[in-house]
Amino acid sequence: EFINIIRPACTNDRLFHKQQNLSNIFNPEFDINYCQAKTITSGSSDVTIAVFDSGIDKTHPDLNNFHNFSYDTHTLSYPSQIYSNHGTACAGVIGATINNQKGIAGIAPLCPILDISFSVRTPPENMAAGFHIAADQGCSVISCSWYTIENSEFINEAICYALQNGRNGLGCVIVFAAGNFDSTVTYPANSNEGIITVGAISPCGERKDKTRSCDEDNSWGSCFGSSLDIMAPGISVYSTDTSSTILAELSYKTFNGTSLACPHVSAVAGLILSVNPNLTVKQVSDIIESTAQKVGGYVYTSQEGRPNGTWHQEMGYGLVDAYAAVLAAKTKYIQNHTYQSGSVIVENYPEIIAGYTV
Repeated sequence: EFINIIRPACTNDRLFHKQQNLSNIFNPEFDINYCQAKTITSGSSDVTIAVFDSGIDKTHPDLNNFHNFSYDTHTLSYPSQIYSNHGTACAGVIGATINNQKGIAGIAPLCPILDISFSVRTPPENMAAGFHIAADQGCSVISCSWYTIENSEFINEAICYALQNGRNGLGCVIVFAAGNFDSTVTYPANSNEGIITVGAISPCGERKDKTRSCDEDNSWGSCFGSSLDIMAPGISVYSTDTSSTILAELSYKTFNGTSLACPHVSAVAGLILSVNPNLTVKQVSDIIESTAQKVGGYVYTSQEGRPNGTWHQEMGYGLVDAYAAVLAAKTKYIQNHTYQSGSVIVENYPEIIAGYTV
C-alpha cells in the first residue's frame, strides 16, 4: 500500500518544497512548525531584525523588506556597500518574501531587516559599533552568525548596551550561532547569559555531530555545552544566495552550519515581539526555551540555573517551535497594551491576551 506523504504547502513560493527546515514532509517532528505559526503572524513592520553579518545582497528578487538604514562596521559608514552569500542566506531565512509565486519563504517576512556588515579584517572596536547602531536604530532583534577568537571588552560592553538599552529599555534580543567546531560554544555566544545561543540539528533531530549524526558529514559539528540554549535546523537549509543574472533559480542554494540555525531563532523572536511588543529580552528567551520541542532521543533533565524546563548540554532546551512560542507570547504575559483600530476591537479571544489592555 502506498503512503501519502504529500502535505499542502502553506505558501505559494515555488521552492518552498525544498525548505524541509520549515515544513518537513518526511520527518514533521523535526521542523519548526512554521506553517502553524504563520496562521497567527508573519511578523510586523514595527519589529526590525538586524542581520549583523558579512552583508546582504539587497538586489535579490526575494529580499524586499529592508529598513531604510544600513551600516558597515569596517568603514564605520553608511549605507553598507558590501555583501556575501553568507549574510544573504541568513537574511533569506528570516525575511524572504512569501506568496510571491517564486523562490522561498522567510519565517518573519513582515519584519524589516536592517543590514549591518563587517569583513574578516574588521577590528573588535568597530564590530562593537554594530550593536550600538542596531539598538539606536530601534532594532528589536540582532542576529549574529559569527564568532571571534579574541575576547573583547569593546564587544562585551556593546552587547550589554544593546541588551539593556534597546527598545527603550526593554532590550534588544541578541541571538548568536553556537559555532561549528564540535566543541564548546564559541565567543561571543558564550559571553553573556542574556544572549540566546543556537546550535544546529541534523535531519534526524539530533545535534549535528562529526561522527554520530545521520547526515554523515564529518567536516563539522555543532558546538555545545553550558552556554547552549536552543537548537534549529542547520543541514541543507535552502535559502537565498547572491543574485544570479543568468537564471533566477541560481539565486538560491542549500547552506549548512549553526550560521543558518541562528536566524531561525532570530526570526521566531521577531514573531514573538510582533504579537507582544512589550516583552523584555528575558521574557522572549523564556518563551523560546520553555516551548522547545524535546527531540533527538536525548534524556533532558532539570538543571540548576536552567529554569525553563528540562535541558541537555548537546541540545539546550530542544528544537525551537515557532508556533508554540508565538502562541505563548499571546497568552502568557499580561501587559497594558491596547490592540484595536479606532473604536473597533480587531480580535476577540475567550481569554486575556498578553499585550492587550485589561
